[in-house]
Amino acid sequence: MTDLQHKINRGIIRAITAEWERPVLDYEPGQGATPDRITRYACEVTDGEYAYWCDRIDGQYDDETDLEWCGLGRSWVETHTLGDHIFDDRCVDIRLHPMIAFYILPGTDRLYSRSKWDEYNLPFPEQPAPGDIRPADIVTVGSGEDGSHILTPTTTVRPNGTFDTLEFNSTGELPRLRYGEGCVRHRPSTCTGYD
Repeated sequence: MTDLQHKINRGIIRAITAEWERPVLDYEPGQGATPDRITRYACEVTDGEYAYWCDRIDGQYDDETDLEWCGLGRSWVETHTLGDHIFDDRCVDIRLHPMIAFYILPGTDRLYSRSKWDEYNLPFPEQPAPGDIRPADIVTVGSGEDGSHILTPTTTVRPNGTFDTLEFNSTGELPRLRYGEGCVRHRPSTCTGYD
């Protein structure tokens, strides 16, 4: 891994951590919510891909909205705030390729569809083996061939097979709150610990 790639990966984790610290809260009794942020993830990242959804909810995510936003949160961070978190002393214009952000990363089925990557003339990335997971990798977990949830490791895999994560649209540790749903941190997580 080059020094720049290492800095970009560190920047991804810093950018997601900034969202976690905000915090971004999904609807859960007693914890409030930040629907405007989740709405931004869907309506600003997808360049019209979710226009039907944004129109249907009149631009406002709510607890009745059926939206899986684990990949949308990661896409938004990498297209909107990543450049602010790569270097300590300056902002740079580095962001995720828009075709990946808009059409591939928002869903696990698209993330692992070779035809989707080919459609946009992008090289298909392989999912890392569980023991090879590195901080800032895009990892899918859960049931089904492509998984059902996207998470971001913040540590390498420990000898016992666990690693720490930051995740959008999940339940876990929130800042200043003990536990809830939104952008959360898990310490430790396992690749096989999700349903």
